[in-house]
Amino acid sequence: MTSPPGPRGLPVFGQAFNLDKDHMHLTFMEWQKRYGDLFMFKIMGQDFLVVSHPDILRKLFDTCEHAKAFNDRARGFMSKYVIHNSKDILFRNMDEKQQYLKTKALDYFENQLVEEKWFYSAVAEEMRSLVSEMECLVDKEVDIVRIMDTMVIKIMGLLLTGNRITVSSREFESLSGFIKPANEMAKVKNHSTLTKLPMLRKIPGNLKNLYDTLEARKKDLRDCFLGTTEQGKRGLVFMLRSLRVTMEMEDGESWIDNDFIMGVVMDLIPAAIVPLQNTISVLFLVLVHNPEVQNKIREQVTLLKADVTIDDIRKLPYIEACILELKRFHTPLPVSARHCNRSGNAVFEKYSIPKNTEIFSNLFGIHHDERFFDDPWSFRPERFMAEDGSRVGPEHPVMKNMVVTGVGPRRCLGSTFSEKVIFLVVTILLKYFRICPNIQQELPPCDPKKFTSGVVTKAPDFNCVFQLA
Repeated sequence: MTSPPGPRGLPVFGQAFNLDKDHMHLTFMEWQKRYGDLFMFKIMGQDFLVVSHPDILRKLFDTCEHAKAFNDRARGFMSKYVIHNSKDILFRNMDEKQQYLKTKALDYFENQLVEEKWFYSAVAEEMRSLVSEMECLVDKEVDIVRIMDTMVIKIMGLLLTGNRITVSSREFESLSGFIKPANEMAKVKNHSTLTKLPMLRKIPGNLKNLYDTLEARKKDLRDCFLGTTEQGKRGLVFMLRSLRVTMEMEDGESWIDNDFIMGVVMDLIPAAIVPLQNTISVLFLVLVHNPEVQNKIREQVTLLKADVTIDDIRKLPYIEACILELKRFHTPLPVSARHCNRSGNAVFEKYSIPKNTEIFSNLFGIHHDERFFDDPWSFRPERFMAEDGSRVGPEHPVMKNMVVTGVGPRRCLGSTFSEKVIFLVVTILLKYFRICPNIQQELPPCDPKKFTSGVVTKAPDFNCVFQLA
């Protein structure tokens, strides 16, 4: 039984000096051309496996003999020292508790929020309030990325509490205060260093300062969202507390304590808030570069006689195609969160995969591979449109090759949620405004290879100008 091919590197160090940790996805694309869709490399004795084909991903994580083992998580600093002993969904191994919470959260996001209507109606109201504010800024230079970052935090506050929040509220300050140090901690350089040397969180220096700040912000987040027994009758925190009560009534006790609820709240930062903020930043850069796309979206929106709601998504297939193409073109998480076969050695196809191999899905590489998408570096919503003007079905090759939210039991639970929010953002704003370049500033290129690096990439900083449509 052989190991997968791949770059071997220096003794002991392996590829430590060759892998750009801020742009791993670009390095993986180059290595894929040399070593194929499944390759392995080492850094300081640690094995890493990279997958760059959608069919192999599905087989590895969903249908192969060892799929369950491959769906465990790699050990990391965040899961042990920030999330309380992996009491969450994102970082926890795929055990019964993780799967129970994941199933309940998926049902909440994909079904309950849609059926109850209050959430998306409130998001639409937030966007209409923003329209009123933007009318005062017509023909002026606008930092739309900052404005939409603020809007996303307000939407997440609404999701958690069931109530709209303001920028001066404690909920807003708590969420925004936690995001910055959490993003900094999640950077590959910081997280990998602390994973190998966790004692650095106690030694004076930048990493200790970062950890101390994150812990203080975490306490504030917990006090804000879990520190009171007074709560509304809706929102994610209420749903999780209701699960706990139901479990106590049925079984006499519940393992869903406040640590688990807090873990799910913190999961939303890397799994929902930051990806949504950064995807919307790319959305506006794409729209400024492609006025013809704006015009087509506006044409579809004007066909509606009433205010836009999420029930209109299927009536506006071009806009739905734009959202799918945005997710493909951007691929906010270019390399997936690490999987790991912690339970033991495993065999996949003709290869031996050693225990504790950390596995990356090269999502960006797949979405920009000409084998799977024609002209992958161009923004072309039409690739998701059928000849009759409808959106292509789930069995169409472009849909089967879309793996932006991962595959198998670890797929992202916020996918349909983010699509619906983006739908409301783009339809409500473009109904009233044209988004134009700022002639006083050079517009950054709309090139996914040049997006600002991070665990979740985003558009470079830019300003634009809103004009009345």
